[in-house]
Amino acid sequence: MGSVIDYIECPNCKHEAYSDFYYKTGEEYVNCQNCGYHYSATFKCDDEGNYILEFEYNQEPELVMDILKHGSSVEVLAPQSLINHVQSELKTALSLYK
Repeated sequence: MGSVIDYIECPNCKHEAYSDFYYKTGEEYVNCQNCGYHYSATFKCDDEGNYILEFEYNQEPELVMDILKHGSSVEVLAPQSLINHVQSELKTALSLYK
């Protein structure tokens, strides 16, 4: 299995962590031995050519900001609570321009 390993800054404690991306399967793992931070994600394309990213998260406000910075190029498919949060932020932002 093909893999690309890199050292990155841990998003949790800012110490060095390692990132392991399996480019044949689209899986990525990040692990920090300092604080125990762990992240995994799966990247895939559907039959229509859409790019699908699946992952677990625990900091919704940061995730919402990451989603919003991509504007109309991204759509949240699930969970409903995240969809609602993104919709609320977009409505609030739009109201500033009326």
